[in-house]
Amino acid sequence: MKKFIQKWILHNLIYKIIALAIAFVVWVTFTYSDDPIKTYSVEAAVTVLHADEYAAQGRYIAINGTDDFTNMKEIVFLRGRSSVLDILRNKAVSSYMNVYVDLYELESDENRLLIHYEMLDPSINAELYSIRNKSYYEVEVEESVSKDIPVKYVIIGKPAEGYMFFEDDPEIMVSPSSITISGPEKQVEDIASAQVTVNVANASANVNKTGILVLQNTNGEPVTYSRDVIWASISEAAVFVPIYTYKSVVVQPYLSGSAPAGYEYTGDVSVDHTSVTIYGPESIMNKVLSISLPSIELANVTGAYEETYDIQEILDDIYGEGVVRVLYEEETEVTVSFSVGQQISQVVSFPVDAITVYGLDSSLELTFEDTDPQITVFGLQEAMEDFDPKEMTVALRLTSAQKAPGTYTIALEVGGLGGLQYRAVTVRVRLTEKASDSNI
Repeated sequence: MKKFIQKWILHNLIYKIIALAIAFVVWVTFTYSDDPIKTYSVEAAVTVLHADEYAAQGRYIAINGTDDFTNMKEIVFLRGRSSVLDILRNKAVSSYMNVYVDLYELESDENRLLIHYEMLDPSINAELYSIRNKSYYEVEVEESVSKDIPVKYVIIGKPAEGYMFFEDDPEIMVSPSSITISGPEKQVEDIASAQVTVNVANASANVNKTGILVLQNTNGEPVTYSRDVIWASISEAAVFVPIYTYKSVVVQPYLSGSAPAGYEYTGDVSVDHTSVTIYGPESIMNKVLSISLPSIELANVTGAYEETYDIQEILDDIYGEGVVRVLYEEETEVTVSFSVGQQISQVVSFPVDAITVYGLDSSLELTFEDTDPQITVFGLQEAMEDFDPKEMTVALRLTSAQKAPGTYTIALEVGGLGGLQYRAVTVRVRLTEKASDSNI
């Protein structure tokens, strides 16, 4: 036996091995020259098994970062004889191969899922040398939760000249005021609100617009989660923004009646805000020309007077509550002040020969039957201090009924009193015909 091995096997062993290798190459060449082995790639749909059961349990499953399994695709590499691959090229992938993952396999590993490749036709599977692709998907598993979040608004832009709006106007309305979001617990917990932006640039009337909602986290920053991950009950919200016109109007105080006997209004009425800026709907604002304060009865005032009025209350009484409003808080209240002073009097004896007579017929003579009239002047202390009796003027004016001879009682007209008044005073005069030259 030993001699046999040495003679037939070990003798010229190197040459025998080389010959065997050459024979193998020749065999492979002739065998596969007409039907070589190639690699072919196809795109296959991936089926996720038991997804509905997990959703019913309120669990969130994300495969490679998405929970939308409807369009999952995978590139699969098939290696086999060219003749077999050519046949597969003309077939739908789903007719000969099933690619799937099974969520039930998460029980053993919650971080990844094995990708299964199953050839539906065993005869084809026998003709393939390999199916090459990645083996696992990365998987996230979280509890799925829902919560309501408020809808907030941001207003951008500047209305047209003469128009305005308020960021915190209670009349601004957002619809809906809240939405419901659902998704993975950790991501949903980080979402605090949804924000809609409305542009009021060049607006001259109320704005009512719809905008896209942007989810925001607890820091007020936009949330970048895909809507495939975070579900929202609604994606848009409508915002109503009132647009107002504004202008400055005069504040008008009113004094009525007369001061009590022995007193006099000094004429020094003042208002600490002679005008205020108001705003409201344009249709009503066009009718507002001024603001009239309640009338003050002078008969009830003796001395210094001061009264504060709430302009907003006055506007509410006239136009309805909150329809027309004061723009600046410091102008909401205005104060009216004036004074009614006590009068003092002085009696002036005015010489009759200094009285100027008007309307005397040239054929008549006028004689005063009274002595110098006593004229009483009265007024405020300040005016009395400036009064000079020498500047007084007194006139007697005859009417057309006083052209014939006779005795008449006539009221005097007093001037040169400055800020003083005078009490009525009359004199008796006699009119007689002048003597003619023939009687001299």
